[in-house]
Amino acid sequence: NIRAVTLGDGVTRVGNRAFQNCPELTTFSLGANLQSIGDDAFNYCENLTGDLVIPDSVTEIGYGAFRGCKNLTSLTLGSGLKTISGDTFNGCSGLQSFSGLPSGLESIGSQAFAGCQNMAGELILPDGLKEVGIEAFRNCRSLTGTLVIPESLTEIGIEAFSNCRNITGTLVIPDTLKEIPNGAFNYCEKLTGLDLGAVTTIGAEAFAKTHGLTEINIPATVTSIGSNAFFSSGLDTIT
Repeated sequence: NIRAVTLGDGVTRVGNRAFQNCPELTTFSLGANLQSIGDDAFNYCENLTGDLVIPDSVTEIGYGAFRGCKNLTSLTLGSGLKTISGDTFNGCSGLQSFSGLPSGLESIGSQAFAGCQNMAGELILPDGLKEVGIEAFRNCRSLTGTLVIPESLTEIGIEAFSNCRNITGTLVIPDTLKEIPNGAFNYCEKLTGLDLGAVTTIGAEAFAKTHGLTEINIPATVTSIGSNAFFSSGLDTIT
């Protein structure tokens, strides 16, 4: 029957499953000295509403921490955040605005933002980001802007950006990223250019349904192209 939570500045950690499945919880605030939020801490608190502001002091958000909090409407991530674990915001379908990823972020886990289809804002991957997990931004179809892949990124998961259909412009893959996994950019239909850098492997359906692409160059470094890699794209010239 918890309806509101206010954490004071003396609280440095919210533990695993601390407020999991509290259906009556509608409002909460996080203290200025909070450092970490545990796994499933607010998992399926479906009636939490309003703005979620992660303090600058937080460095890590645990697995599934806010999964299924479908009535949150905006998300602000603090500047100190290093790790967003898997499923953290999965299914937060009510999110409509997004402040962007903090500059010091190093890791985004699998399905971290999957199904946040109404979350609008420009998706900018910060320099220093090393990993984007499986389906991390799958179906984030309201995110916009030109996606820039930083040179620090060495791993992208399967379907990491699948159905991010409002990402625009030219996608440039840095030479440090060697593999584009299955479905990674499937249905990114507004991409208009693609630079594959020094990629060696292009997975199945990696760029399927990229209707805005009309021409690409396959670099000499490529040794494997998966099935349906460019299925139903707009390509008419491949060199």
